[in-house]
Amino acid sequence: MSILEQENERLKSARAAGEPGVPAADIQQPAQLKGLKSMMGQQQETIGNLQNLIRELAPEAGKAKELEDSINAITRTNQELNGCVTVLEDENAKLRVELEQIQSQLEQQAEQQAEVAGDVDITLHDEAETEATGSSGNAENQQLEVKVQELEALVEFKDAAIEELEKQYNALESKYLELTGEKKAN
Repeated sequence: MSILEQENERLKSARAAGEPGVPAADIQQPAQLKGLKSMMGQQQETIGNLQNLIRELAPEAGKAKELEDSINAITRTNQELNGCVTVLEDENAKLRVELEQIQSQLEQQAEQQAEVAGDVDITLHDEAETEATGSSGNAENQQLEVKVQELEALVEFKDAAIEELEKQYNALESKYLELTGEKKAN
């Protein structure tokens, strides 16, 4: 705008000084003058529209940065949750293997006790030993059963933790998709 004003001033001073760069015919042609004034008015209107657009877009730039920060935070949290879920799934797999091993041991001990109890031709001395072995076996079985129960409780806890983390992940993913305007691919 200031460039146009400067040029206007230069032309006025040149016209007043009678410089050859300003034809006298241009000054006397009202149609051209009206056309130039109309063009100036259109340019001023365009400039005004652009200034309004800049004023409207300036707050949007702040929102874009805010949205980008939110998306980055959600992405980081998402990655952390994925890491937690992976660790918990690995721990659950290890606990399940350990649980299966303990259950296998319990089954083997139960089979051994059934064999010992099924043997009718045992002497009284052997019966006393069998009872001692059986009671120590029972104590060992009880310990293993307690361990199995503890492991089962731990697996249930880990499953609940995984489920909760998956819910958080899904909520964050929904929020991310909402913020970015994307649709969830199902």
